[in-house]
Amino acid sequence: MVLGRWSDWSGSARYSLASPGRLARMYETVLRAAPMTADLSHWLDGRTLVRLWPDLVLAPQVRSRWETRFPELTTGPGRGSRRAQ
Repeated sequence: MVLGRWSDWSGSARYSLASPGRLARMYETVLRAAPMTADLSHWLDGRTLVRLWPDLVLAPQVRSRWETRFPELTTGPGRGSRRAQ
């Protein structure tokens, strides 16, 4: 998968969805840089986002906004906050 220049201008815009680390980096990039809501729904899958959420590296304000809007990110099965550890 290759993200457009709108989101990943670092030169590493190619992501292998089979690689857990690259998949997480792609989600972090989209969450930080997507210019429109349509981009979020195009690039992100809800179940995958819930699964990856505890391990994503996001600014506290980004994480807080998403968790306020989507509480299931913090209440999914086996969810314990890694940040609190």
